[in-house]
Amino acid sequence: MASSKTTDYYVALEATTSIEDITVNLDNQKILRSLRDDDGDLSRLCVCCKEAHEHGDYRPENSEELGWLGHFAKKSTNLEDFALDQAIFENCSKQTVDRFFEDIGRCSHIKRMALIHDMRPHLVQIAHKLAPSMKKNNITHLSLKDCFLGISEANFLFDTLRDMKSLEELSISYDNGDYLLNDVDMAEWIPSLAAACTVMRTLKLSSLGLNINSCTALGALFPRMASLHKLTLHWNSIDDDCVEVLVRGLTECKHLHSLDLDFNLIGDDGLDML
Repeated sequence: MASSKTTDYYVALEATTSIEDITVNLDNQKILRSLRDDDGDLSRLCVCCKEAHEHGDYRPENSEELGWLGHFAKKSTNLEDFALDQAIFENCSKQTVDRFFEDIGRCSHIKRMALIHDMRPHLVQIAHKLAPSMKKNNITHLSLKDCFLGISEANFLFDTLRDMKSLEELSISYDNGDYLLNDVDMAEWIPSLAAACTVMRTLKLSSLGLNINSCTALGALFPRMASLHKLTLHWNSIDDDCVEVLVRGLTECKHLHSLDLDFNLIGDDGLDML
Protein backbone atom coordinates (compact mmCIF):
# COMPACT_ATOMS: atom_id res chain seq x y z
CA MET A 1 0.00 0.00 0.00
CA ALA A 2 1.04 3.62 -0.55
CA SER A 3 1.18 4.27 3.18
CA SER A 4 4.08 1.81 3.61
CA LYS A 5 6.10 2.84 0.56
CA THR A 6 9.64 4.00 1.24
CA THR A 7 11.97 6.37 -0.54
CA ASP A 8 13.61 3.34 -2.17
CA TYR A 9 10.24 2.45 -3.71
CA TYR A 10 10.06 5.71 -5.64
CA VAL A 11 13.73 5.62 -6.61
CA ALA A 12 13.36 2.09 -7.97
CA LEU A 13 10.26 2.90 -10.03
CA GLU A 14 11.09 6.42 -11.18
CA ALA A 15 12.77 5.32 -14.41
CA THR A 16 9.84 3.12 -15.46
CA THR A 17 6.89 5.18 -14.18
CA SER A 18 5.47 7.85 -16.46
CA ILE A 19 3.85 11.01 -15.19
CA GLU A 20 0.65 9.88 -16.91
CA ASP A 21 0.71 6.71 -14.78
CA ILE A 22 0.70 8.81 -11.62
CA THR A 23 -2.22 11.13 -12.41
CA VAL A 24 -4.66 11.87 -15.21
CA ASN A 25 -4.99 15.53 -14.17
CA LEU A 26 -3.21 17.60 -16.81
CA ASP A 27 -2.32 20.45 -14.46
CA ASN A 28 -0.90 18.02 -11.92
CA GLN A 29 1.04 16.25 -14.66
CA LYS A 30 2.67 19.51 -15.65
CA ILE A 31 3.74 20.24 -12.07
CA LEU A 32 5.11 16.74 -11.47
CA ARG A 33 7.03 16.86 -14.73
CA SER A 34 8.52 20.25 -13.92
CA LEU A 35 9.59 19.11 -10.45
CA ARG A 36 11.00 15.85 -11.76
CA ASP A 37 13.00 17.55 -14.50
CA ASP A 38 13.91 20.52 -12.26
CA ASP A 39 13.50 22.64 -15.38
CA GLY A 40 13.21 26.02 -13.66
CA ASP A 41 9.60 26.52 -14.77
CA LEU A 42 8.16 26.02 -11.29
CA SER A 43 9.22 28.04 -8.25
CA ARG A 44 5.89 27.83 -6.36
CA LEU A 45 3.96 24.82 -5.05
CA CYS A 46 0.60 25.13 -3.28
CA VAL A 47 -1.03 21.89 -2.16
CA CYS A 48 -4.68 22.93 -2.04
CA CYS A 49 -8.25 21.64 -1.77
CA LYS A 50 -9.67 23.46 -4.78
CA GLU A 51 -9.06 23.13 -8.47
CA ALA A 52 -5.93 24.87 -9.70
CA HIS A 53 -6.30 28.62 -10.08
CA GLU A 54 -2.65 29.65 -10.20
CA HIS A 55 0.50 28.17 -11.64
CA GLY A 56 1.77 25.73 -9.03
CA ASP A 57 -1.59 24.84 -7.41
CA TYR A 58 -1.80 21.08 -6.84
CA ARG A 59 -4.67 18.97 -5.52
CA PRO A 60 -3.55 15.41 -4.72
CA GLU A 61 -6.20 12.79 -5.38
CA ASN A 62 -4.67 9.96 -3.32
CA SER A 63 -1.67 8.77 -1.32
CA GLU A 64 0.13 7.46 -4.39
CA GLU A 65 0.02 10.86 -6.03
CA LEU A 66 1.14 12.69 -2.90
CA GLY A 67 4.04 10.29 -2.48
CA TRP A 68 5.34 11.06 -5.95
CA LEU A 69 4.81 14.79 -5.44
CA GLY A 70 7.04 14.75 -2.35
CA HIS A 71 9.62 12.54 -4.06
CA PHE A 72 10.02 14.95 -6.96
CA ALA A 73 9.72 18.13 -4.88
CA LYS A 74 12.55 17.27 -2.49
CA LYS A 75 15.04 17.25 -5.39
CA SER A 76 14.01 20.60 -6.85
CA THR A 77 16.58 23.38 -6.84
CA ASN A 78 14.03 25.93 -8.04
CA LEU A 79 11.21 25.53 -5.51
CA GLU A 80 11.22 28.69 -3.38
CA ASP A 81 7.56 29.14 -2.38
CA PHE A 82 5.52 26.45 -0.58
CA ALA A 83 1.91 26.74 0.60
CA LEU A 84 -0.46 24.21 2.12
CA ASP A 85 -4.08 24.03 3.18
CA GLN A 86 -6.07 21.23 4.81
CA ALA A 87 -6.75 19.41 1.53
CA ILE A 88 -3.71 17.21 1.95
CA PHE A 89 -5.49 15.32 4.73
CA GLU A 90 -8.67 14.55 2.80
CA ASN A 91 -7.60 11.80 0.43
CA CYS A 92 -4.26 10.60 1.77
CA SER A 93 -3.08 8.31 4.55
CA LYS A 94 -1.34 9.67 7.64
CA GLN A 95 1.85 7.78 6.77
CA THR A 96 1.97 9.33 3.32
CA VAL A 97 1.29 12.80 4.71
CA ASP A 98 4.11 12.34 7.23
CA ARG A 99 6.48 11.25 4.48
CA PHE A 100 5.45 14.20 2.32
CA PHE A 101 6.36 16.63 5.10
CA GLU A 102 9.70 14.89 5.51
CA ASP A 103 10.32 15.31 1.78
CA ILE A 104 9.37 19.00 1.87
CA GLY A 105 11.71 19.37 4.84
CA ARG A 106 14.52 18.30 2.51
CA CYS A 107 13.76 21.07 0.00
CA SER A 108 16.77 23.26 0.62
CA HIS A 109 15.73 26.26 -1.47
CA ILE A 110 12.32 27.16 0.02
CA LYS A 111 12.26 30.78 1.24
CA ARG A 112 8.53 31.46 1.55
CA MET A 113 6.10 29.22 3.42
CA ALA A 114 2.36 29.59 4.01
CA LEU A 115 -0.16 27.48 5.94
CA ILE A 116 -3.75 28.33 5.03
CA HIS A 117 -7.06 27.56 6.79
CA ASP A 118 -7.85 25.69 10.00
CA MET A 119 -5.70 22.56 10.29
CA ARG A 120 -6.40 21.41 13.82
CA PRO A 121 -5.39 18.87 15.03
CA HIS A 122 -2.67 18.71 12.37
CA LEU A 123 -0.89 22.04 12.89
CA VAL A 124 1.56 20.78 15.53
CA GLN A 125 2.32 17.77 13.35
CA ILE A 126 2.96 20.03 10.36
CA ALA A 127 5.13 22.43 12.34
CA HIS A 128 7.12 19.55 13.82
CA LYS A 129 7.81 18.05 10.39
CA LEU A 130 8.64 21.37 8.73
CA ALA A 131 10.59 22.94 11.61
CA PRO A 132 14.01 21.69 10.42
CA SER A 133 13.37 23.18 6.98
CA MET A 134 12.04 26.43 8.46
CA LYS A 135 15.20 26.83 10.52
CA LYS A 136 17.74 25.50 8.02
CA ASN A 137 16.52 27.19 4.85
CA ASN A 138 16.65 30.76 6.12
CA ILE A 139 12.93 31.24 5.50
CA THR A 140 12.23 34.91 4.74
CA HIS A 141 8.41 34.85 4.60
CA LEU A 142 6.12 32.84 6.89
CA SER A 143 2.33 33.11 6.87
CA LEU A 144 -0.39 31.35 8.87
CA LYS A 145 -3.73 32.51 7.50
CA ASP A 146 -7.06 31.55 9.06
CA CYS A 147 -5.33 28.96 11.25
CA PHE A 148 -6.70 28.55 14.76
CA LEU A 149 -3.81 28.56 17.24
CA GLY A 150 -4.26 26.83 20.57
CA ILE A 151 -1.66 26.77 23.35
CA SER A 152 0.27 23.76 22.04
CA GLU A 153 0.30 25.03 18.45
CA ALA A 154 1.47 28.51 19.46
CA ASN A 155 4.09 27.09 21.82
CA PHE A 156 5.69 25.06 19.07
CA LEU A 157 5.40 27.85 16.51
CA PHE A 158 7.06 30.53 18.61
CA ASP A 159 9.73 28.09 19.76
CA THR A 160 10.57 27.54 16.10
CA LEU A 161 10.61 31.28 15.43
CA ARG A 162 13.46 31.67 17.91
CA ASP A 163 15.82 30.16 15.33
CA MET A 164 14.51 31.94 12.23
CA LYS A 165 17.02 34.75 11.89
CA SER A 166 16.27 35.68 8.27
CA LEU A 167 12.54 36.33 8.64
CA GLU A 168 11.52 39.46 6.73
CA GLU A 169 7.77 38.91 6.87
CA LEU A 170 5.64 37.17 9.50
CA SER A 171 1.86 36.98 9.29
CA ILE A 172 -0.31 35.13 11.83
CA SER A 173 -3.99 35.84 11.39
CA TYR A 174 -7.52 34.59 11.74
CA ASP A 175 -9.55 37.40 10.28
CA ASN A 176 -13.01 36.71 11.67
CA GLY A 177 -12.07 38.20 15.05
CA ASP A 178 -12.20 34.97 17.11
CA TYR A 179 -9.14 33.80 19.00
CA LEU A 180 -8.10 31.08 21.40
CA LEU A 181 -5.01 32.75 22.87
CA ASN A 182 -4.79 35.49 25.47
CA ASP A 183 -2.71 38.51 26.32
CA VAL A 184 -0.60 36.84 29.02
CA ASP A 185 0.32 33.91 26.77
CA MET A 186 1.25 36.18 23.89
CA ALA A 187 3.41 38.34 26.18
CA GLU A 188 5.48 35.24 26.95
CA TRP A 189 5.84 34.21 23.31
CA ILE A 190 6.51 37.56 21.62
CA PRO A 191 10.14 37.77 22.85
CA SER A 192 10.75 34.69 20.65
CA LEU A 193 10.75 37.11 17.71
CA ALA A 194 13.93 38.78 18.95
CA ALA A 195 16.21 36.81 16.61
CA ALA A 196 14.17 37.69 13.53
CA CYS A 197 13.25 41.25 14.38
CA THR A 198 16.44 42.91 13.13
CA VAL A 199 15.59 42.14 9.48
CA MET A 200 11.79 42.02 9.71
CA ARG A 201 9.99 44.36 7.32
CA THR A 202 6.36 43.23 7.73
CA LEU A 203 4.65 41.96 10.88
CA LYS A 204 0.98 40.96 11.13
CA LEU A 205 -0.49 39.56 14.36
CA SER A 206 -4.26 39.35 14.01
CA SER A 207 -6.88 37.84 16.33
CA LEU A 208 -4.36 36.79 18.97
CA GLY A 209 -5.83 38.55 22.01
CA LEU A 210 -3.14 41.24 22.24
CA ASN A 211 -3.59 43.67 25.14
CA ILE A 212 -1.32 45.59 27.50
CA ASN A 213 1.07 42.75 28.40
CA SER A 214 1.72 41.62 24.85
CA CYS A 215 1.87 45.21 23.58
CA THR A 216 4.50 45.94 26.23
CA ALA A 217 6.49 42.94 24.99
CA LEU A 218 6.16 44.19 21.41
CA GLY A 219 7.15 47.70 22.43
CA ALA A 220 10.37 46.32 23.90
CA LEU A 221 11.23 44.73 20.53
CA PHE A 222 10.46 47.71 18.31
CA PRO A 223 13.75 49.57 18.98
CA ARG A 224 15.54 46.59 17.39
CA MET A 225 13.24 46.52 14.34
CA ALA A 226 14.95 49.20 12.29
CA SER A 227 13.78 47.61 9.03
CA LEU A 228 10.07 47.46 9.93
CA HIS A 229 7.91 48.97 7.16
CA LYS A 230 4.45 47.60 7.89
CA LEU A 231 2.73 46.64 11.16
CA THR A 232 -0.78 45.14 11.32
CA LEU A 233 -2.38 44.33 14.68
CA HIS A 234 -6.09 44.27 13.92
CA TRP A 235 -8.84 42.16 15.54
CA ASN A 236 -7.14 42.22 18.95
CA SER A 237 -7.99 43.84 22.31
CA ILE A 238 -5.75 46.88 21.94
CA ASP A 239 -6.99 49.91 23.90
CA ASP A 240 -5.68 53.43 24.56
CA ASP A 241 -3.11 52.25 27.12
CA CYS A 242 -1.79 49.73 24.60
CA VAL A 243 -1.50 52.44 21.95
CA GLU A 244 0.64 54.54 24.29
CA VAL A 245 3.04 51.63 24.83
CA LEU A 246 3.18 50.79 21.13
CA VAL A 247 3.77 54.36 19.99
CA ARG A 248 6.60 54.77 22.48
CA GLY A 249 8.42 51.77 21.02
CA LEU A 250 7.62 52.61 17.41
CA THR A 251 9.44 55.95 17.58
CA GLU A 252 12.61 53.96 16.86
CA CYS A 253 11.15 52.41 13.68
CA LYS A 254 12.25 55.11 11.27
CA HIS A 255 11.09 53.28 8.13
CA LEU A 256 7.56 52.43 9.29
CA HIS A 257 5.02 53.69 6.74
CA SER A 258 1.95 51.54 7.48
CA LEU A 259 0.27 50.94 10.85
CA ASP A 260 -3.08 49.10 10.93
CA LEU A 261 -4.90 48.89 14.27
CA ASP A 262 -8.43 48.41 12.93
CA PHE A 263 -11.05 46.40 14.85
CA ASN A 264 -9.62 47.03 18.31
CA LEU A 265 -10.82 48.96 21.40
CA ILE A 266 -9.14 52.28 20.70
CA GLY A 267 -10.91 55.46 21.81
CA ASP A 268 -10.38 59.13 21.05
CA ASP A 269 -7.35 59.41 23.35
CA GLY A 270 -5.66 56.53 21.58
CA LEU A 271 -6.42 57.97 18.16
CA ASP A 272 -4.86 61.28 19.21
CA MET A 273 -1.58 59.47 19.94
CA LEU A 274 -1.37 57.93 16.48
